[in-house]
Amino acid sequence: MTEFETSAFKAKPTPTYGLIGDGRVARHMRHYLQLTGHSFFTWNRSQSEADLRKLQGASIILLLIKDESIEPFYKENDFLHSKTCLHFSGSQTVHEVPGFHPLFSFGEKLYSLRTYEKIPFICEAGGALFEEAFPRLNNPHFDLQVKDKELYHSLCVMAGNFSTVLWNKLFEDFESKLGLDREVAIPYLERITKNLKTNPKGALTGPLVRKDQKTIEANLKALQGDKYQDIYKAFVELMK
Repeated sequence: MTEFETSAFKAKPTPTYGLIGDGRVARHMRHYLQLTGHSFFTWNRSQSEADLRKLQGASIILLLIKDESIEPFYKENDFLHSKTCLHFSGSQTVHEVPGFHPLFSFGEKLYSLRTYEKIPFICEAGGALFEEAFPRLNNPHFDLQVKDKELYHSLCVMAGNFSTVLWNKLFEDFESKLGLDREVAIPYLERITKNLKTNPKGALTGPLVRKDQKTIEANLKALQGDKYQDIYKAFVELMK
């Protein structure tokens, strides 16, 4: 047992997991299981088919691979059909493999135990129960109807990924065009994040909220020749 294990962990039955994949989510989940003292096997495509069969010793298999590969991989490997298999895709629905989507962003660096424990899991309603699949993990978890998964995932992509694209644009242009270090913008980012957490409806500021047409036109002129000008225009239309 590790220093992170508690008496609550000891009192619960402990599945042995098989983790298939070696992308970011797979690496983070592997680390989370290590921190909580779980036993698990791992496999990825750089290993042999014989090594894959070693996962027969696992009671629960996590298919942590690309979305489009989940269903074909499950169907191509017969031994999986007698196992409890789960996937972590937020958009894919595979009839035989329930989905548990971690609502989080996984970077290159691994996180602390406390960070992992706060990650909410969005589970397909009517599928496997989170408490049965992960009896020793206390993450918050919520059911979502399968018919709503595509909308759920599209909202996550827009909020998380599109905002990241815009912030990276700001960081890059600050340095390459304005001679400003990207760190200059960090307090601004932190304030926006805090405002969104504490008062989301009142967090939006700036010329689009004020209907300041003169400033909007000046902004668009400054973005002339930049493909991001179309994004600015799209938000102007959205806010009308």
